[in-house]
Amino acid sequence: MVVEMDRQVLTELGTSRIGQLTMLPLNRLEIDLNYGRSPNELKVRTMAHDFSEAAAGVLMVSHRYSLDRYVLMDGGHRCAAMRLSGYTEALCSVYEYLSIENEAAIWVLCNSRRKNPSGLEMFKAALVEQQPQAIAINEAAQEAGCIIPGRFAGSTRSPNVINAVGALQAAYRLGGKASVRDTLDLLLTTWPDDRDATIGSMIGGMAMFLSKYRDDITLPAVGHKLRLHRPAQLLMDAGVQARTYKGNARTLIAKIILNLYNSGRRIHRLPDKFIDI
Repeated sequence: MVVEMDRQVLTELGTSRIGQLTMLPLNRLEIDLNYGRSPNELKVRTMAHDFSEAAAGVLMVSHRYSLDRYVLMDGGHRCAAMRLSGYTEALCSVYEYLSIENEAAIWVLCNSRRKNPSGLEMFKAALVEQQPQAIAINEAAQEAGCIIPGRFAGSTRSPNVINAVGALQAAYRLGGKASVRDTLDLLLTTWPDDRDATIGSMIGGMAMFLSKYRDDITLPAVGHKLRLHRPAQLLMDAGVQARTYKGNARTLIAKIILNLYNSGRRIHRLPDKFIDI
């Protein structure tokens, strides 16, 4: 990141100055509000709650030599989170003799070029880090015949290519690895050629349905009732109901699945466990 930023400073700002890596006391670092912004307190508290020094990276600082002041050009939130977490110093890339115009240009460069990592990117990083939840979700997806891609797969993706890692994580929280595997297995065996079957709302709704009724049903029995309807219709019905009833998309999808399962049944009907949701 530091080397790449030096290249961008050289290319776009017309200066060949290179930041020097050094440890600086956090209490010496300040923000110039003429071009910078005060850190968002909620974001700072969120970062500090699960702070990782390794993930903090390097703060970009301008040394205003004549005043002996160190001004943050990038890393204000990280700096504030480190202070809140009890750190007293940080690794900084320090630029000397910049004009305030150069500082502002670097601030704009950092903030306009930065792209927050996607859910897929975060998930892949968690896999590399060997986080148990990510490993379990990935294994469950593979057992169901699915692939979690390294980057977002567009509208031409196959149904078994899963972009919606947030929905998989929610399914895992509902019932662990088995919840993820059963959810994907049921969706794909019911609608093997329909990309809508494995979008986030469908994964979330099916996982919620199974979390309520897994001990009362068999997967083939649910699939038999659902395959008469397309995922697009379930999603449309959920959208219509959202205008009238409370509940998020996955809850509404789960209720629709319940109603479809019970339709035409006089006996062995499932009770409504969503009354209080």
